[in-house]
Amino acid sequence: MNATQAATLGGLALGALLTGWLLHSQDNYSATTDLSPHGPDIFIRGMQLEVMDESGSLQYRLQADTMDHYPGDDRIALTGPVMEVFSGKQPVWHIESQTSELDDKADTVHLLGEVVIRRHETREGRELVVHTRDLVVIPRSRTAETRERAVIESGQYTIEGVGMHADFTSNRLRLDSRVRGRFDAAS
Repeated sequence: MNATQAATLGGLALGALLTGWLLHSQDNYSATTDLSPHGPDIFIRGMQLEVMDESGSLQYRLQADTMDHYPGDDRIALTGPVMEVFSGKQPVWHIESQTSELDDKADTVHLLGEVVIRRHETREGRELVVHTRDLVVIPRSRTAETRERAVIESGQYTIEGVGMHADFTSNRLRLDSRVRGRFDAAS
């Protein structure tokens, strides 16, 4: 055996010994961890969910900065959620909130904290903006409601009340109580 072959064989033996030592020392640190019933088991950054109707048309899109799934109560928590409700191929309603919670089937979306709803200008109507809190969206029926104060602004009109029901299919908003409005005439 010449010097080159001996050096190669020595290098391979040393590499095998180091690999064995590394594998053995990792076994000492590979303690298993149990899932916490209170902590998330799944987390996603930059989440986007698109839901289609039976015909394959986009019904709504839900995006969020973060998504965490909690297995204890099978709840999904979102931060920075943005929901867009579509009519045909166009987003008609744009909804943003601070946080959101939904069940694992997304039957009900609870948009929590400050909520801003914006309807884009269409041929049927001008743009409007709604400021409210704690909005419950039911995607299947394309409706939403809140028990909180809601302020609707569109052009020169401002209407406010307590409690609101929104029907995204018919583009109608209904305020439930203590309704008052203001018209600011152009100067």
